[in-house]
Amino acid sequence: MTDKGPIVCATDLSPSGAEAVEIAGRMAAAIDRPLHIVHVGGVEPPAEGEPSSEAERVYRERLQARHDAAQAALDQERARAEGLGPHATATLASGRPWEVLVKEAEAREASLVVVGPHGHGGPATSTRRDLTEWILGSTADRVLRHAPCPVLVGPRGEDHPHPVGGGTWLVAVDFSEPAREALRLAHRWARACDATLVALHVTHDPVMRLDPAGDDEPFPPLDSVAEEEAEHKRAELAGLVKGEVGEEIDIRVVIGEPSEQIAATAKALDARLIVMGTHGRTGLAHFFLGSTAERTLRRSPVPVLCARV
Repeated sequence: MTDKGPIVCATDLSPSGAEAVEIAGRMAAAIDRPLHIVHVGGVEPPAEGEPSSEAERVYRERLQARHDAAQAALDQERARAEGLGPHATATLASGRPWEVLVKEAEAREASLVVVGPHGHGGPATSTRRDLTEWILGSTADRVLRHAPCPVLVGPRGEDHPHPVGGGTWLVAVDFSEPAREALRLAHRWARACDATLVALHVTHDPVMRLDPAGDDEPFPPLDSVAEEEAEHKRAELAGLVKGEVGEEIDIRVVIGEPSEQIAATAKALDARLIVMGTHGRTGLAHFFLGSTAERTLRRSPVPVLCARV
């Protein structure tokens, strides 16, 4: 992966896929990258040679018609994306979508992969199909875990503004190395997109503290604990931001559950993009416990850019 490589964007040629292409095209134009659109439709051209029967001939014609229709729709998406500014190419492929996307990103040394919406809610309000996606993982889940570069995931809804530049970007910082990388990436690309960057840290609810002030002292008042913790984190966040990006930016510290507060702050700021780090974990911890990034993806009303080390 290089920071100057193309943007690879997945589309299933649905409205959500068109949304992903829109976001990818505008991002590619803003950060001056070419765009490569991939549709994994599972429709291969029919085999060459004469059909052995009338049934096979009809079957081949239907396959060819489906293939041609998918190619025509993809060509339209490529032309639409190119109208947004970047040079755009497109590939119609077959296979497992996430594997094709990861291979394309690796082969092209992509600087970013853009995929469509991550899900439609979460386990508390999920349908049977959504619950299966939560446990087994969707295309976006797998791309997030395996892509060699940052991944931008489209929002669940379709009522957000298309532009990624000119507004506010919210970068979530938990002081981990992936969060530091997210901060550096957000700073570089926000400047290119003429966006204002706000750094947010979500600290734990002080009601969860179990350590008293001393052996013979009661717990300090909740308000004082919260304020003391928040002030400490503000100073720590300000120092981290200054050290990583070399300048001061707007910082926020709030208390609560991270994914809820990230989504709520993004809404309050009318942010156009959330940027955060992820470890891209695999295994049971990923499937059943999830992560702040996963929960944020399911709650966010705007695109989420995930960076990792």
